Amino acid sequence: MLYDNGLLVPVFVEVWQLTHNEEYLRIVRETLDWMLREMSNPNGGFYSALDADSEGEEGKFYVWSKTEIESILGPDHAEPFLSCYNVTAGGNFEGHNILHITDLPKGIGEQGNPDEFKKYLKRSRAKLFEHRARRIQLLADDKILTSWNGLALTALCHGYQATGDKRYHDAAIRNATFVSEKLWRDGKLTHSYREGKHSNGQFLEDYAYYTRGLIDLYQSDLSAQGERWLTLASNLADTAVALFLDEDGTFYLRPAGQDDLILRPKDERDGATPAPGSVMIDNLLKLNRLTERKTYLQAAERALAALSGQIAANPSAMTSGILALDYHLSDKIEIVVVGNGPDRENMIGELHRRFIPNRILAVTEDGHSTLSVFEGRKAAGSGTTAYGGCSGPQDVRALGQAAQSDLDATLL
Repeated sequence: MLYDNGLLVPVFVEVWQLTHNEEYLRIVRETLDWMLREMSNPNGGFYSALDADSEGEEGKFYVWSKTEIESILGPDHAEPFLSCYNVTAGGNFEGHNILHITDLPKGIGEQGNPDEFKKYLKRSRAKLFEHRARRIQLLADDKILTSWNGLALTALCHGYQATGDKRYHDAAIRNATFVSEKLWRDGKLTHSYREGKHSNGQFLEDYAYYTRGLIDLYQSDLSAQGERWLTLASNLADTAVALFLDEDGTFYLRPAGQDDLILRPKDERDGATPAPGSVMIDNLLKLNRLTERKTYLQAAERALAALSGQIAANPSAMTSGILALDYHLSDKIEIVVVGNGPDRENMIGELHRRFIPNRILAVTEDGHSTLSVFEGRKAAGSGTTAYGGCSGPQDVRALGQAAQSDLDATLL
């Protein structure tokens, strides 16, 4: 499922930022590579899912037998791989094996050479991947859901920020361009698209998830055209507030006057995907910080007040609402980078390596921008200058000193 993988990537990026364990970054790369390889449409969109069945059997494309792996890797080289991935003759799924790791083979990681063992696993996986590519391929559910593409867009942006791999950035630009040109039509956001055909009806999840993706893209695209993504995010947010916000502050999932509905649905609880209303609250808070439009803050505060009872009564089902509330109440780091000097890329790369919760990053080459966040902020000379601010009691001066030493920047 596209949404599963889209939701996983930002989590692993944050864990990598906290630990700098390269294994987490490997998972980020492999997940995004799978999305680009298996789920990409030439127009820039992403398909919804791959079938679990092939040749009439569930999971046949992905599972392995012990003898098959031994024949591919060779009996003299297969044992460490079999042990690492818990492969047995009896299997763990209908007589076959779903490869999974619980721990490294005893003694390999501690007494052996861990780096060589990782290389061995990488070579072995490549051989199995080449063999698997000759199997009958899975059918793809090739409709493009805007909401799930928003999750994929966020994943690509976080992946690019962490790895610096331009392929992820280019894919994010293609995706946002496709949506802005083909799926955002006449002030409406298409829910589902396939082979040139657009579905009818509008859904809060499309506006919420894709607005979040565009805010992430704005903080990733350092080109002179990057501000267009924030403009589109604002347009989507304005439309979402007009279409879905109830008088009590909560969000409906569908607009008013839908012929296919007996009752307009609401659901503030998280499910397989984050609650769209809570994601939209988070979007409004971030857009307020970037644009200083008070209407965004007012709508978000009303929505949080309306959710407060549910958050208190059933917090385990309201994680996205709690995250939006935490963002609203916690200290906020605002980092503004102005200029196009030779150190700019290193400076921003260093920022992306750090886990800085509740931060907003705004970048411009020359300071010429309609955003108030850049007001009065210019580059020092021909270099790059970073300005930092904090809305709470956190010591911004300490952040500035760290930036000067680690980023070779001036943080004022």
